[in-house]
Amino acid sequence: MQIKWSHIILSFLIGVVASNATFSQDLVTMKVEDVLVEAEINYQVRFSYSKDIVPYDEVVSVELSTKNLEGLLDQLEMQTGIIHRQRGSRVVLNYDPNLIVVRDEVNSRGDLQEVGQFEQSVEESPETIAMDEPGSRDKELVHLVPLTKDNSKEPGSEVRSEQQYQEDLERLDHEKRPDLMQFSVIPLPHSADRKANSEYHVSFNALAGYNGGLEGVELGLLLNGIRNDVFGVQVAGLGNYVGGNVQGGQLAGFVNYNQGIMRGVQMAGFANLNDQADALQLAGFFNINQRVSRGVQMAGFFNAGRNIAGAQLSGFFNLSVGEIGFQASGFCNVAEKVDGQLAGLVNIAKEVDNLQLGLINIADTVQGASIGLLNFVRRGYNAFELSGSEALYANLALKLGTRRFYNIFQVGSDFKRNIDDTGLNWAVGYGFGFMTAVAPKINLNPELIAMHVQETHLSELEMNLLSQVRVLMHFDGKKKGGLEYFAGPVFNVSVSRLFDPDKGIYGSQIMPYSFYEHTNINNDNPVTTKLWVGFSAGIRI
Repeated sequence: MQIKWSHIILSFLIGVVASNATFSQDLVTMKVEDVLVEAEINYQVRFSYSKDIVPYDEVVSVELSTKNLEGLLDQLEMQTGIIHRQRGSRVVLNYDPNLIVVRDEVNSRGDLQEVGQFEQSVEESPETIAMDEPGSRDKELVHLVPLTKDNSKEPGSEVRSEQQYQEDLERLDHEKRPDLMQFSVIPLPHSADRKANSEYHVSFNALAGYNGGLEGVELGLLLNGIRNDVFGVQVAGLGNYVGGNVQGGQLAGFVNYNQGIMRGVQMAGFANLNDQADALQLAGFFNINQRVSRGVQMAGFFNAGRNIAGAQLSGFFNLSVGEIGFQASGFCNVAEKVDGQLAGLVNIAKEVDNLQLGLINIADTVQGASIGLLNFVRRGYNAFELSGSEALYANLALKLGTRRFYNIFQVGSDFKRNIDDTGLNWAVGYGFGFMTAVAPKINLNPELIAMHVQETHLSELEMNLLSQVRVLMHFDGKKKGGLEYFAGPVFNVSVSRLFDPDKGIYGSQIMPYSFYEHTNINNDNPVTTKLWVGFSAGIRI
């Protein structure tokens, strides 16, 4: 069997090109600050840095799909000189311009080409060196860019070397063994500094206490304060404060306040406040999270957060700046993007993936349905309708919502004189409907509407209801936004207390016929029910 080497080489080259193309699609160009925001969401960490030192507004090209945080931060270090040190879920950033790597050529993966291609550049530039030192990840040719006027920070800003940075972060790497127990009445000056740098397994504060860290349980009659992180449970009669992250639980009679990430369960009689929370939060009055969070917020009055992968439940008001799964409140919900909202009065959202259910619903875009008395969807189904039927010869209607559910506001008349001969018969009503496609540009369009029909002088209001079930076929126009057409049968039910003494007729007289009629004359105000089938047709704009 003869081997065709040309085919093998060609297949190999195609594979290489395809591989490179795949990796190039993973590269994303964005600002450093945006990269850090994405990383906090994807890797559940918190970055600490000074914008006066770290070049947060530089544009970089990185692979956000990298499997670990370290790989992403290495990409930032090579392109911007941003260095990092991580302890748990906290990552501290700094800046060293001497670590910026400028690659003479970068392929679509962001890797160096063959070393042989750079030998010439090595000879030409004395600043180009080969890194092959102990502890380095790989042997590669890099160009070290010195700190110049163009890439230096503004005068007066602090630029620290890697060695200085390591010294500043030494406390984060120094794992101290927590002390067993501490007892405080109030933080006293002579012991405050020592305890603020110490960690304990058990902490009891008679009135108030402030310690460095906790890995266990802390109890306080009034206030508990932790400078760094908590791994365990805090219980306070008044309030708990943590300067870092909390993993475990917090219970306070009044307030819990954390400057880091809360993971676990958090309960307060009045309020919970966090930088970020991946937790179940219960508060008598309100919960507030400033950054991306996961979990559930439950409050007696209101909840506020940003990009919540979970739910908000409150007695009055919920706010999510960004995305959220579900919101439910007694009065109002507000979100940028939401899966579902349930409110006693009003729901407001920019994008709704599934459902809005409330008295009033307001949205820009709804993928599912907005169900309520009033639905205002900017990019929804909003149409004026002109129609006629055998009972009311001319009707004008406004339809608001989406094709999956819309409201109907309608007025109409048969242009006949009323019973008192004081004017024309007229009707006003409200209803709802929806559409479902049965063929291209053809929709089944059921509607349900209830109207009050005024067949006497306005000063003589009597019950005179007309309910309709319409089974319409709806036809979209040739052009989007053009005329729409519909027609179909209508089942009518009239329930009325009217009586025409001149003609001796009970009930409404707007129908041309009825196949069923019954009058209940067992009371002083007889009620007449009439049924008939009619037809409706019209246009929508």
